[in-house]
Amino acid sequence: MSRTSPTLSRRKALAGCLTLGTAATASCAPHAVAEDADLLRRVDAALSAHAAFTALAGQWSATVLVPANIRAEQGRLWDVANDLRLAAMELPASTVAGLRAKARLVLTTLDLRADGTIRPDEDDFVAWSLCRDLIGGAV
Repeated sequence: MSRTSPTLSRRKALAGCLTLGTAATASCAPHAVAEDADLLRRVDAALSAHAAFTALAGQWSATVLVPANIRAEQGRLWDVANDLRLAAMELPASTVAGLRAKARLVLTTLDLRADGTIRPDEDDFVAWSLCRDLIGGAV
């Protein structure tokens, strides 16, 4: 399992989002959602794993000395979520639904404020803005 930072570098996030934008403009023909069925299943699994990690981290966020077994479980959940996210991001998106799903995954890697936004002067703002537009503002 991978042990990576919970945030993407600005370069990787922008490159990924630019790839999404290119795919969105290059493929305007309607496609059946079935084309992205595997991608959508992988995204759902990654988002579920990320939600489990976030829930456990939130539950222990006010604790100074988090027990070792909880830290180990947080690490395990992060690894599972990250591995699932990377596996999903490796698949190309052929539909708008696939692009939106990948945008949701990108959002899990960004350092968002409590209200789910990023200030315009922050490095990840461009990636966040594109993801927000792809999702339709429902971040």
